[in-house]
Amino acid sequence: MLSMIAAITNNRVLAKEGKLPWGKLPVDKEYYLDKIKGHTIIMGSTTYLSADHSREGNRVIVLSRKDLDVPDDVTVIHSPEEALEIEPLPNEKEMFITGGGSVYAAMLPFVDKIYLTRVDMESDGEVVFPELGEEWKLIDSKRVEADEENKYACTFEVYSKS
Repeated sequence: MLSMIAAITNNRVLAKEGKLPWGKLPVDKEYYLDKIKGHTIIMGSTTYLSADHSREGNRVIVLSRKDLDVPDDVTVIHSPEEALEIEPLPNEKEMFITGGGSVYAAMLPFVDKIYLTRVDMESDGEVVFPELGEEWKLIDSKRVEADEENKYACTFEVYSKS
């Protein structure tokens, strides 16, 4: 199964000036790392180069129009079609698209499930998550309130294609 995982603001912003608009949100980072641990993760080159991705136990695939100098344990592919040809690892039930905006938009028609963290804030920003069509149904939702470690409340939502 091919899934997406993303965190967005209430108005679907993923990034502002190359950074998360909300800064650090430990509860979301923990959720993200828990979901992707031990799975294949597919991301664009900007996402790969802009963040410290915990790769321990993950197979990392970078979708890029150009060749990149990456460690031996990272694979570079050049099209969404190549991403669709990737075979899951043995015993792997789910592979994840982890960003950025153009990769989410290109891969949305091909995924079966979306894990979406909605951070309770509005922001302007140049990278936005694509709108979900009527084929996507909310199957799970859990709200977490802001606290001393997490400046913003957020809602963890799971969508499935009907």
